[in-house]
Amino acid sequence: MSKLEHTNAGLKVEGELEEVAQVARKIEEKLESSDVKRESIECFNEWRPREEDSEKDVKEKTIKQAVITKKDVEKDVEHIEEKLSYSIRDIQNSATEKSESVSKLVFKLAFSKTVKVTRKTEALIYSKLMLKFNPYYFDSHDLSANLKCDQKDNYCLDINLMEENARKRLKEEFSD
Repeated sequence: MSKLEHTNAGLKVEGELEEVAQVARKIEEKLESSDVKRESIECFNEWRPREEDSEKDVKEKTIKQAVITKKDVEKDVEHIEEKLSYSIRDIQNSATEKSESVSKLVFKLAFSKTVKVTRKTEALIYSKLMLKFNPYYFDSHDLSANLKCDQKDNYCLDINLMEENARKRLKEEFSD
């Protein structure tokens, strides 16, 4: 049986993962009618544990949420590589005009590859090191959540709302 408490920053629920997931779903539904930004609620929805999730699933969601998000320039990598090869061919024809555009393409390509490597490194660090010593977590401008598990497979989910009115409203929704 899950246990729900009010905290200074929001709510805390303890129980098995399935029970915690059910309460997390209810919290998300209540957040829909609060002052919390839609983007934060959608991100929380992606991260929050589901009844069918395993601890591994929550870990993967935490890693995905924690690493650097994809940049627009990365999405254009193939296009940039193609443009770069054409520009290099054309550079012989008009070196002055093309060299500046080629430089920009090379920079975008290098930046894109660097961010991609950084994201992979960051995901590796989170999966192998950070989440071994820290709870699974979600963090946005409006709310944050921590999910911890003890040796007896009891889970504790802390939901913290930054905005005082949203916090009061959520607590009222879950008053006994």
